[in-house]
Amino acid sequence: MEKNNSFKVIDCFILGPYTVMALDRKIDVRYTKYQIDGKEYKPVPCYDLPRGIAIEAHEDYLGKTVYLV
Repeated sequence: MEKNNSFKVIDCFILGPYTVMALDRKIDVRYTKYQIDGKEYKPVPCYDLPRGIAIEAHEDYLGKTVYLV
């Protein structure tokens, strides 16, 4: 994976059926999925968090690396 397609999770919380994560910087590249620990996830729209992403999951990803694929 390219370095500019990797992001570090700096905060994480569960909200209903979703895990919401704050990343170390804003995403500025195109992507269709997230990859965390080798597992791919479909993005859930998260409009009000410029450095935030959400996925359908119930796990703590704090400190993990997110790759855009």
